[in-house]
Amino acid sequence: VVDKLPEWKELPPKWKYVFVEGELEKPIVISSLLTPIEEEELLREAKTVNDGLKGDLNGMIPIYCWHTPKKNEDLNPVVQTLEVPTQILEDLVKKEVMKL
Repeated sequence: VVDKLPEWKELPPKWKYVFVEGELEKPIVISSLLTPIEEEELLREAKTVNDGLKGDLNGMIPIYCWHTPKKNEDLNPVVQTLEVPTQILEDLVKKEVMKL
């Protein structure tokens, strides 16, 4: 039984506290823009990490950063080279063109 709840700092509008396994001593801060499915996946991952941190952390609350951008299934990223002609190269090309 918790006698007194800890005081949490006020978060920006796009963030919220959630608790791993419903324990008020183990809060994590997540985006409030996550869907319920994404939030569930994140809490499952946090529980896995938290289980590996058994023991006293001297009152520290571990903070995890997990950001996975959503991928568009139709998107096929390709690296394209960027060709930037330098002044010397431009002069050389002009000379070669003038010879023709």
